[in-house]
Amino acid sequence: MEYVWRSTFETGNDIIDNQHKQLFATLNTLFEAYRNGEEKQGMKKALDFMVAYTLQHFDDEEKLQEESDYPEYSAHKKLHAEFRKMIEEFAIELTLNGPLEEILIEFYTVVHDWLVNHIKVEDLKIAQHILQKNKTD
Repeated sequence: MEYVWRSTFETGNDIIDNQHKQLFATLNTLFEAYRNGEEKQGMKKALDFMVAYTLQHFDDEEKLQEESDYPEYSAHKKLHAEFRKMIEEFAIELTLNGPLEEILIEFYTVVHDWLVNHIKVEDLKIAQHILQKNKTD
């Protein structure tokens, strides 16, 4: 269940693409920790990273949207808020119940599905908007 970076995920923005790659690497580290029986440490590390990641990465993305007058900014920002809330709920569940296999699998699956969809649909729309705007400016 390894995350593999593909060119179809590229937005054309180096900062955003590098942050996405860092996220993939962290999730692969989490899965590796699980395979090695170190899921408690791996899950905590992944969740700590995700909390920090969502703050920095989403702020960077939202700044790009504001700077480019992205017309779907409010809707995109709402998606980010929903993802942050989901990560916070996983952190609470981990604290209350420990790194149960079901929590780890759900976390990994939900993050994977959200991430792939978000990058390939939502983030690419932003990238296309910025490219188009740069052509007309």
